[in-house]
Amino acid sequence: MRKTETGLIIFVAALLLLGGLIQFIFAMVYFGQADELVKEANTYNNEVGRFMKAALLESASTVRGSAFICLISSIITFLTAGAFFEIRRNFLVLDEGQEKQEQKLESVHAEVKPEVEGEAEFKKAADLMLRNYYKKAFELFSESAKKGFGKAMYNLGYCYLNGKGVDKDSNLAREWFEKAAENGIDKAKEALEKMSN
Repeated sequence: MRKTETGLIIFVAALLLLGGLIQFIFAMVYFGQADELVKEANTYNNEVGRFMKAALLESASTVRGSAFICLISSIITFLTAGAFFEIRRNFLVLDEGQEKQEQKLESVHAEVKPEVEGEAEFKKAADLMLRNYYKKAFELFSESAKKGFGKAMYNLGYCYLNGKGVDKDSNLAREWFEKAAENGIDKAKEALEKMSN
């Protein structure tokens, strides 16, 4: 994760914390005002002051309701800020994991021998075959086989034999199995034996 994005998350979380703190302060102030209104209402004990007492108690109730809303809102805001900090932490963990994975890949890549001619196309084709993209896989196997890669020759024979990405053609399948066998691919020899039986 880029530093800008991490900084933005921290900035938003800090704003949320500040907002939550302000709401909490307002809640405490409102609770204090409600208590003051109740105290003032309790000073009216005579008949004349009963309307004033009722009005003050009603106001105290309204202010206390506002105080509860501010308090709940501040708690939600604090929880949201906490979620932002957790998101940031998760991103940092993911970034660290991705960085380690990239380092592993780089070290593995450094240890791997240079690819044999046609191996790159073969690997792409094999991946496409696994995902059932037979036509494109067949094209890449063809490119790889033309470069002399034996496994690709075998896979071309397989494609022709089973109609994967190309029309079935047992003659072409046999030709490619023979070429693969000449290149030392044992599976091709087995395939030729099966075709002979």
